[in-house]
Amino acid sequence: MTFPAKVFLSFVAAFALAAVLLFSAAITGERRSFSELESSQVASAFENVRRELDRGAEDVVRRVGLVAESEATLRMALDLSRPQPDYSIYANDASGAARTHALEVFEFVAEGGTVISSTESAGASGRKEDWVVAAAQSSEGHAFLRRGTSAGELSIDQLAARELSVGERKMYVVGGRRLDHRLLAGLPLGPGMRTLLYVDANGSCDPQQLIDSSGAPASPGTAAEFLARVCRNPSAGGPGQRFADSIAREDDYAMPLLAPDHAVLGAVMIGYSSAAQLAEDQSLWRRLWLALAIGILGGAAASYWSAARLVRPLVRLARSARDVAALTPGARAEERGGPEVVALAQALNQAAQKLAAERERLMQAERVAAWREMTRRLTADIESALDALAEARASGDATEGIARFQQVLDRYRDFGELLVLPMQSLRLNDVVRAVLRDLEPLFNPSVNDVSRPPISPEVALGEDLPSIRGDSSALGRALDTFLLYAVYSMPTGGTFVVRTAHVPGFVVLRIEWPGPFPNEEEANRLFSSEPLKRAYCAGLELPAAKAVVTDHGGTVETVRGEQISALVLRFPEEQAAPPAGAAEREPATVPGPAPASPLT
Repeated sequence: MTFPAKVFLSFVAAFALAAVLLFSAAITGERRSFSELESSQVASAFENVRRELDRGAEDVVRRVGLVAESEATLRMALDLSRPQPDYSIYANDASGAARTHALEVFEFVAEGGTVISSTESAGASGRKEDWVVAAAQSSEGHAFLRRGTSAGELSIDQLAARELSVGERKMYVVGGRRLDHRLLAGLPLGPGMRTLLYVDANGSCDPQQLIDSSGAPASPGTAAEFLARVCRNPSAGGPGQRFADSIAREDDYAMPLLAPDHAVLGAVMIGYSSAAQLAEDQSLWRRLWLALAIGILGGAAASYWSAARLVRPLVRLARSARDVAALTPGARAEERGGPEVVALAQALNQAAQKLAAERERLMQAERVAAWREMTRRLTADIESALDALAEARASGDATEGIARFQQVLDRYRDFGELLVLPMQSLRLNDVVRAVLRDLEPLFNPSVNDVSRPPISPEVALGEDLPSIRGDSSALGRALDTFLLYAVYSMPTGGTFVVRTAHVPGFVVLRIEWPGPFPNEEEANRLFSSEPLKRAYCAGLELPAAKAVVTDHGGTVETVRGEQISALVLRFPEEQAAPPAGAAEREPATVPGPAPASPLT
C-alpha cells in the first residue's frame, strides 16, 4: 500500500472514529435529554390527572353534602320515617336535586337499600341497591369510583354517599359525575402528548371502549395488550411503566382507575410521541454522514497534499538511491523540496561521491595488483626463457632457446595489443550467442570427452535490451573465460544457465551453475593476483577477463551458494545522444584512445 493511501486511510479512519464518538455522545445525550423530558412531562400529566380527580371528588362531596343538608331533603327524611311511607311521592325528586346542584348521577335511597328516586330512570324507584348502604358506611364521606350506566352504556362514575338519620330511621343520598372525555379535555399536556380514557365496561379487561379528549372513539392499536395487562394487574401501570408503540411511534403509559375494592374500572392512557426524537435522530444521522463525507474529502486532500509535499520528493530520492546503488554513471539526487528532503538529497549525493571515489580507489588498487602480478609473471617467463637460451648455447644450438624466448615476447605483445579496445555500440545478446556457438563442441555428446559427464546450457536472453559500449572481440574472450570457468566448475555435469536482463541503467549477464564454489578461499581469490590451480585459468585469465569488463565500465560479482553459484556481470547501458540544441551549446569533444588495460 502506498504512503498516500495510508495517509488517506489513517486520516479517514481517525476522522470517522472521532465523528462516531462525537455522534455517539451526541445521540446519547440527546436521547437522555428526551428521556428526562418525557419522564418529567408524563409524571406531570399523571399528577394533573390525580389533581383533576381529587378536585372532582371534592366537588362531588361538597354538592352531595349540600343536597343532604337541604331543607327539602330533611322534610323527605321526616316524611319517610313515618310508618308505611309512600315512595312514589318523591320519584322525581332525584332529578330535581341533580339539576339544582349540577350532579349527573343522583339517588335517594331508603333504609335497607331501597331506591326512592334516581336520575337513571323513573323505573328505578323501589329497586334494591345494597351497595349504597355499604358505601355510605365505608367511604367516610370521601368520593369513590364505581361502574355505572349512562344511556344504556356502562361508564365510570365518581360518587359520594351521605347517611341521614331521622330518629331510628335512616336515609341515604348518593350522587356524583361521570368520568368521560371532559376529564381529558381539561388536562394541560406538553407537545406531542395525547390522552385516552379506557373504560372496562363489563370487567373482562377487553380494551375496546376507548375515547379521546374530544369524545370520539379511538383504537388501542398495539397498546391493547398493554391496557389488558394493566387491567389485570394495576401495578403494571404508572409513570414508570412504558409501552413502546412502534406503529404509532409513541410511548404509552396507563393510570388505572380503581374502585374501593381495588377492582380496575378503566385507565387513563397517556401517549408520548417519539416523532421529535426520531426527527432529531435522523438529523444527527444526516450530520454524521455529512461529517464522514467531509472527512473523506479532507482525507483525499490531505493525502494529495502529503504526496505533493513529502511522498513525491521521497520517491525521487528512492529512485536516485537505486541509481546510486546500481552504480549508474552520473547518478545524483535532486536537491529540491522541503528542508528535510534537501538535507536527505545532499547526504545521498555525498554518499554517492564517496562511493564513486571508493570505487575508483578500489579499481586503482586492483590495477596495481594486476601490474604487480604481470611484472612477476613477465620476470618469471623471461628468466625461464633465458635459462633455456643459456642451456641451448651451452649445447651449441641456440635455435630452440631463441624460439622459446620469441614465444614469450609474442605472447605478451599479443596480450598487450588485445586490451586496446576500440569501443563501439553493440548488443550483449549478440556477443553471448557468438560465445555459445564457439563452445558448442563442449555440449555435443558425439565429440564430448566420454570421461566427462554431459553438460548443457539453458539460455534465457532478455528482449529489447539497450545497447552497451564496448569491443565485441575482447568482450567475447572475457565471456568465454567466465563460461569455461562455469563449465569446468561442474565435475558431475548438469545444466548451467545463461541469462540476460535489464535493470535501471545497466544490462546484466548472469552465469549460474549447480554446485558451490570449491571453497571460501577460491571464492575470495577468484580475481586476485594469486592464480588458481586449474588448467583453464592457470595464468591471468580470470583477472584479465575481469579487467576487460572493468574497461567496459562494468563490474563482476560472485554469488556463492550451497546449491547454486553464479557470476553476475553488469554493463552500463549506452547513453542516448544529446539533443541537437545541446550539442550546439556545448563544445565538441574529441574521442580519445580507449582506456588502457591495467595489465598493459
